[in-house]
Amino acid sequence: MKLSYRGVPYEHTPPSLEMTESEILATYRGQSYPLRYPRHMTMTQPVADLSYRGVPYRTTANGGVETVERPSRKRLAPVISMNNLEFSQLNQVHQENLCKRLSARMASARDRGDDKLLQLLEQESQQLVCSR
Repeated sequence: MKLSYRGVPYEHTPPSLEMTESEILATYRGQSYPLRYPRHMTMTQPVADLSYRGVPYRTTANGGVETVERPSRKRLAPVISMNNLEFSQLNQVHQENLCKRLSARMASARDRGDDKLLQLLEQESQQLVCSR
C-alpha cells in the first residue's frame, strides 16, 4: 500500500496475521458466520532485574517472575560508647540550640502580634528551662 505523509511517499505493508476460525457461530441480521481470531504467537518476554519496595526480583523469558537472593549485608561496627563528659557536652549544645530556636519563634510571634502563640511558646520555654 502506497501512502504519503507531508508529501513524502512511503510503502506500508501491514503485518499479516494468521487467522483461525473458531467453532463458535455468530449471527448478524439473520446470517450465521464463524468467528475468526488471530492465532496466538508466542513472543519471548524481556528479562530484567527489577526491585519492588526494596525487594529484588527478576522477570524470566517465559513471562514468569523469580526471586533474587540479596547479597549478605556486612555487620556495622559497634557503636563507640561516649563517656559521660562528651554526653553532657552534647546534651548542653542541644539544649542551647532548642532555646535559640524557641526565642526566634517567640520574636516572630511578637512581631505578628499573635498572643495565643506567644503564651504557648512561653510555656514551652518554662518546660525547657531556658534563660531569657
